[in-house]
This record gives sequence, structure tokens and C-alpha cells, in this order.
Amino acid sequence: MCKKDKWMKRIAALCGIFLVGILLLSTAFIAEEIGQHDCAGEECPICETIEECINNMYVCGLGVVLLTLFVVFTGVFKMITERLQIYRIIKTPVTYKVRLDN
Repeated sequence: MCKKDKWMKRIAALCGIFLVGILLLSTAFIAEEIGQHDCAGEECPICETIEECINNMYVCGLGVVLLTLFVVFTGVFKMITERLQIYRIIKTPVTYKVRLDN
């Protein structure tokens, strides 16, 4: 495994930790403030923060759903192409043993 792969895995893990942290902190803030918040009026900063936390949760949740769908469809596509390759339905120059070097 090269250094670039290790760094990419570390960056992906760090992004995942940040994503989970954002979701947990947003949920904790909403749970803490929603029950005991006395609204100050039209432009209440706590109400705006609660709306921002709800928006963060919605966007992060949507991103997780889209990422999951991408991974599932990629896996299904890979499985289908491997099955087709096994049954020799997909013909490539390699299956015909064609040399591509000049």
C-alpha cells in the first residue's frame, strides 16, 4: 500500500468523524434547546441556530443516503460486469488475445 492510499484513508476517516460529530452536536443542541427555549421574538438567535442545526442534519443525512446509493449501484454494476465477463458475453481485445503493442 503506497503512502497516498494511507493518506486518503486517513482523510476519509477524518471526514467521517467530522460528519458524525456535526450530526451528534446538532442533535444535542436541538434536544437541549427545543424543550426549554423561551423565544425572544422574530429574530431570535437560538431559533435561527436550531433551524441551522436542522438544516445541517438534513444535508448530512441526504449526503449519507446519496453515498449509500452510489456504493450500492457501483457494487451491483461491478457484480453484473463480472458475471458477464465470466460468461464471455463482454468481448474485449484481451479475450481475443490481441496484442495491442506496436
